[in-house]
Amino acid sequence: DAKPADVRDAIEQTMWHGVGVLRDADGLSHAQSRLTGLVEQTQAQAQAALSKMAEKPKTNATATATDGTAATTTTPATASVPTPDDIANTVTALENRNLATIGLIAATAALARTESLLAAIHPRLNRTTARNPRNTAHARKGDSHAHPSSH
Repeated sequence: DAKPADVRDAIEQTMWHGVGVLRDADGLSHAQSRLTGLVEQTQAQAQAALSKMAEKPKTNATATATDGTAATTTTPATASVPTPDDIANTVTALENRNLATIGLIAATAALARTESLLAAIHPRLNRTTARNPRNTAHARKGDSHAHPSSH
């Protein structure tokens, strides 16, 4: 199993390279695939961390009954207190699960929508305006900085 810090790094790198400001369909598809796997991985890690936190060890005790026979009972041991590392690992596992899930949602939405109201902020590299920055709405309206062929 990968360490939570390594998983966090994988999520961040996938988002930066595939779903960052400059993105294209191939990068988004790759990120979507990678994030699907990371969601599954982080869900399993979060569940394991939560289960570990919820565990209460049991002890077996033998007692002598009033009639002189031995009886074995299972009683809860003193509740174990999670260590600071257990708590930190659980929080990180839950954060990683949430980050991977939100990343997958963002990649899927960006892949589905080829045009964006925020095209100037998040351009798709496979769009005409991204390849030719002078081919924008203000350039076509006669901006003095526009390419001569756009007038």
